[in-house]
Formats: sequence, C-alpha cells, structure tokens
Amino acid sequence: MLFADAKREEIGEKYPHLKMTEKAKILGEMWGKCSDEDKQPFKDENARLKEEFLKLYPKKKKPKKAKKKTPVKKKKKKPVSESENDSSSDEEPLAKKKKGDIQQQIKDSIIIILKDGDLDTLSVKKIRAQLKEKFGDNPVRENKSMIKEFINSELEKL
Repeated sequence: MLFADAKREEIGEKYPHLKMTEKAKILGEMWGKCSDEDKQPFKDENARLKEEFLKLYPKKKKPKKAKKKTPVKKKKKKPVSESENDSSSDEEPLAKKKKGDIQQQIKDSIIIILKDGDLDTLSVKKIRAQLKEKFGDNPVRENKSMIKEFINSELEKL
C-alpha cells in the first residue's frame, strides 16, 4: 500500500485515461519488477507503522461466538387424497410407474417432433437424438424399440 500511495499520483499523471483498476494492475507490475533493495524502504516503513499501531491498539482475543442452534423444522402432514389412497396404485412397483411416465413423455415428445418437423428430413435417428437431448441417453436407449415402433405407428396415421 505504501508503494502504491507513493506512485499513484505519478501513474495518474502518466495514464489519466485509465480506470483505477487498470492503474492498480500497473502499480502491481511495477512492485513486482522492483528489486529487493528498492522494496526495502517500503517494507521498513510498513513494519514501523504496524508496530506503532499495535502499541496504540493491542490485540485482544475475540470472544468466541456462541453457536446458535437452529430449530428443527417439523414436516407438515399432507392430507391423503382418494387417488393416493388407491391400493392398486400403491402396490405397483415404483420403477414400473416411473418407466410408464417416461414412456408417455417420450411418446408425447415424438408427436410434437413429428408435427413440428419436416418429414422429408426427419429420420428415426434424428428423432432419437432430439429425445436424448431432452431425456438423456439411458431412457432413450432403454426404450429404443418402443420409440421406433411408436414413430412408425404415428407415421401410418399421418
């Protein structure tokens, strides 16, 4: 800081058009290029000022802050709706539910792609690439045959 204070005015006159941040970079480069002999007066002055400061304001140990205990949040119970109460749905394996949902989402996306796309340039491979962007590799790979069959069935409808 002492070096920068001493040279700041000189840099300001030499480069008045630069922003302060750019001037600070120049000052840092100048400090880095200085030899140890050139730096020593600034280091000595820094040590003297630090010693003077510590005499005026001796270090005091900061009291440790008491740790605050955050209260535990209680989870609210949701009312059970009739559809959630359906036992046949509850007994179905979760993986099967998830797979069915993803298959339906893929089918919906295929329909949109077919409607919005140019059928002359679209191919099953291009549709799968778009689906991979949306759903990732695994769901598309796992449903590859279903995707092809669904695309063909939708094309027959058109």
